[in-house]
Amino acid sequence: MGESEQTRRKEIIVIVALVVVLVAVIAAGVLILLYVPAGTGSPTDVAVQATATEEAPAATATPLPTDTPLPTQLPTDTPAPPTATDTPVLPTDTLPPPTDTPLPTATLVPPTDTSPPPTDTPVPPTATPAPPTNTPRPPTATVPPPPQFPWRGQVSNTFSNCALTLLMGLTLDRNGGVAGEIWVHYWADGWEGIWTQSSWSVDEGYEGLDDSKNWDGVLGNYPRDGTWYVCVVPAQGSKNCISPTVTAQTAADPCAPDSGGVQIVRIIFQQN
Repeated sequence: MGESEQTRRKEIIVIVALVVVLVAVIAAGVLILLYVPAGTGSPTDVAVQATATEEAPAATATPLPTDTPLPTQLPTDTPAPPTATDTPVLPTDTLPPPTDTPLPTATLVPPTDTSPPPTDTPVPPTATPAPPTNTPRPPTATVPPPPQFPWRGQVSNTFSNCALTLLMGLTLDRNGGVAGEIWVHYWADGWEGIWTQSSWSVDEGYEGLDDSKNWDGVLGNYPRDGTWYVCVVPAQGSKNCISPTVTAQTAADPCAPDSGGVQIVRIIFQQN
């Protein structure tokens, strides 16, 4: 049996003993009240009367009857009431073992982003006006400027010839007809040159060669290298060209027919 159980039993015995003593005291008091006859007064008065009739020495005091005193001391076999230090302890085996009730813990739920992440919404391109373009205007009818020279000229064709180096050609009016008595000047670097005048008649030359002419200037009776300049002038001996200057190139070799060599240069001048 444990110590706590013994302590509990001692407490129960003490309580029972106190109850018994209290009941005994109450019962004794009731018996005393019932034993005294009615009208005789209190027990004290009866005792005084009895002592008055008896002859007793005056010096001897008769003790007065007193109420039966309550026992002031519990039986030795009755356990003493527990002192203030004997704190009754309930048996540990009758109480349920204390349980550690876990305190509720606050579970923190991390906030979640319920909203979807922002997306880059493409902005529709705005209509950017195209830069203005320079729309060409239709050409207007303009009067061409007057020609720089009253005559124009160019090389028309060339020929091969091993016996001759020659410049020749035609002078024509603006309608394509023959124009005679036109002065043509031809020269070279370091050489003053020669002036020749065209005629109104045309030398048709060899058939199929397109070598017709109404002016010519002989440079030599042999194939000759050289660079020659030719233009129309207003008069014999003048160096003031009234046509563009035409450059003619000749070579000494090759010179055989159909060899590709150039010894004869044909130039046509036409009035603007």
